[in-house]
Parts: sequence; C-alpha cells; structure tokens
Amino acid sequence: MNDMEIRAVRETDLEIAVEVMVQASGEIRRKRIHDRLLDRATGLHHALVAEDNTAVVGAAILCADPLYPDALFFFAAVAAHRRGAGIGTKLVTTLVAEAQTVQPAQCVSLTLPDDQMAGRRFAERFGFRAIDHSVGWRMPLAGGM
Repeated sequence: MNDMEIRAVRETDLEIAVEVMVQASGEIRRKRIHDRLLDRATGLHHALVAEDNTAVVGAAILCADPLYPDALFFFAAVAAHRRGAGIGTKLVTTLVAEAQTVQPAQCVSLTLPDDQMAGRRFAERFGFRAIDHSVGWRMPLAGGM
C-alpha cells in the first residue's frame, strides 16, 4: 500500500469508481451510485477514490441524504482483487472523520445487500449496525423477463 493515494474523485475516475462500487453492491444500484458520485446539488458531497499505481482500486462517498435530512449517506467499496489490504479502512477512516465535523447530521447511513457478510462485518468494525433488512422482490409482467 506504499503507493496508495486517497484523493477526490475526478470526472475521469467516474466509470471505474462506479464499477468498483457495483461489484460490492450489485448491478441494481448502478444508477444511484453514478448519480451520487456526481451530484453535488444535495449540499455536502465528498467523493474519494483510492489510487494505486495510477489505477483506481477503491471508491467512497459521503453526501447529504435526500430522503433523511438528519442523516448522511455513506458507501465505500474496494475492487475484489484488492480487498483485505487496508484500502477500505483508509477510505472509511477518511470519510468518517469528515462526517464527525458535519452538523446537524445525527447519523451516517449505508445500504448493504443482506448476502454480503464480509461487507457487513467490515461496516460493523466502524460502528455501523443493521437497523433494517430488505430483500429484493420481482414480479414479471406479461411478455417480460
């Protein structure tokens, strides 16, 4: 991790940052991730990448949560082939420190798929706890799926 740089996301990082985050959260969240990485209209907005030897291997975001005014939305992910090397810890530590300075936010929220146990254990290390569970449901329409 000697050549690791944590820095603000750039427009040129967007595609790979989205891919890294989709690996961890699922394809269904692609549009939301893309929009949150770019949308600074919500006020507070910190989007970071972890770059290792000129390759983006992690991404994280902390922003105002448009659905819950007293919460900040948070999400971080590391490319599968680089997990376990401390990259996620560095990203989370950086953004959690930033979240501590934000007022009047009461909490930081994140969403993880229920089947991502490694992600859950990682989040719990930082004090996150499950408050709700959601399982995706789908109903095919006539002629579809």
